[in-house]
Amino acid sequence: MPTSLKIILYPLVSLFFLLVFSLLLFPFDSLKERLIQEVQKGIGDPYELSVQTLSYFPPASVTLKGVVIGIRGEEEKSLIKFEKVKLVFHPLALLWGDVNVRFDLRDKKSRLSGDLESGREAIKVRSELEHLDLALLGLVTSRWKISLQGSASGTVDLEWFKD
Repeated sequence: MPTSLKIILYPLVSLFFLLVFSLLLFPFDSLKERLIQEVQKGIGDPYELSVQTLSYFPPASVTLKGVVIGIRGEEEKSLIKFEKVKLVFHPLALLWGDVNVRFDLRDKKSRLSGDLESGREAIKVRSELEHLDLALLGLVTSRWKISLQGSASGTVDLEWFKD
C-alpha cells in the first residue's frame, strides 16, 4: 500500500470508528437523567419532568419524546405535555458560558418553535406558534394563576434582563 494512501486512509478509518463507538457506547441514560435534573431544578420543587425516550444526533441535537411536566405525586395531572421536543444546541456558545438553543416542540396539532439565547445580561426568546393549544401550557395556570383557553398562532418575542 502506498504511503500517501496510508496517510489518508488511517485517519479516516480511525475517525469512523471513533464516531461509531462513541454513539454506541455513549451513556444516553445518564444524559437523560442529567437533563431531567437540570430542568426540574429550573422549574421548581413541586413540579416533575418525565421523558419517555431520548435520542441524540451529532453534533449537538437532542430529540425527546413523551415529555410531560406535572405536579409531583399527581401522575394523572399533566401541566405541559408534548409528543416530541427537538433541541439543537450551539456548542461554541456553551464555551463562552452562553446558551443558544433552537427548539421545536410538537403535539398532535400544535407546534411551538424558535430560539432561546441566554447571555450574561439578558435572556431572549423568539418563537413561532402554530395552533398551539393553550391547555398544553397548564404550568402557566398552575404556577402564575393565569387561566388560558383556546389556541394561539403567531410570533412571540420576549426579552428580559437578569439584573
